[in-house]
Amino acid sequence: MPFELLRQRQAILFVDPPAIWRSVADVVRERLLSEFSSPNVATYFPRPAAIPGTGLNRTPSALGALIGRLVADDAELGIWRARGHDALGIRCRATLACALDDHDGAVLRRLGVNSLRERAGGILQATGLVTMDQSSGMDAEWSDLQLRRLGLFIIGSIARGTRWAAFVEDDEQAWEDVRRQIADFMGELYAAGALSGRCANEAWYITRNREASGTARPDSGSRDEGVLGLGDFIVGFALDANGYIAFRFAHERLDCRIHPVGWQPGIALAS
Repeated sequence: MPFELLRQRQAILFVDPPAIWRSVADVVRERLLSEFSSPNVATYFPRPAAIPGTGLNRTPSALGALIGRLVADDAELGIWRARGHDALGIRCRATLACALDDHDGAVLRRLGVNSLRERAGGILQATGLVTMDQSSGMDAEWSDLQLRRLGLFIIGSIARGTRWAAFVEDDEQAWEDVRRQIADFMGELYAAGALSGRCANEAWYITRNREASGTARPDSGSRDEGVLGLGDFIVGFALDANGYIAFRFAHERLDCRIHPVGWQPGIALAS
């Protein structure tokens, strides 16, 4: 599975649950034995049961409907408006292979699995909204699916929007252009409610990685003199009141390498 590609492209892979998951006990057993953990993968349980009279022998998938609901919400509300919502509702003819209660949902969420439950009116509701990340400490924040999607949207937009920085000369004007471009983008996000802070200046920051400017990198070979080293900078932003998350953007001619600097919960924006 291309986990490295998911990380490079700031993408999340949604997958159907394994066929061996026939009960919550099966999910618990398999997840506890497995060492798999990724903030870039999401799944659910249970799968819908086959619809009588359709002639389909294979078990239906709920992925198309779930992803479609996410995309529709993004288009209608903006990806940041989904924060705080822990459920997605989809209309579906199918029933589910087994029924879950609130306790089951809590157990599955701790294991990084979303719960699919039947509601009135032919609605299937996905609850939990988590990724399959089982990290601890600072990285555990990425178990929240909506938070992860918003973070990936922001860093992906910055990486694509500043690609030109790999092809210009390293001077103060170029750095100012990069800084201003990112500042405009982050300001728009703050105004839209995507970032947390009492004011825009508290919601994000950008710093230049001067130690890397104009130097050779082990993964890119020798640098051409005059090629921009300011393609190496750090951007931090606050998605909630817990503090900043920060990423280092290292632009090269063929790609932009993004490295997480880490969560900084000691910077309390709400205090």
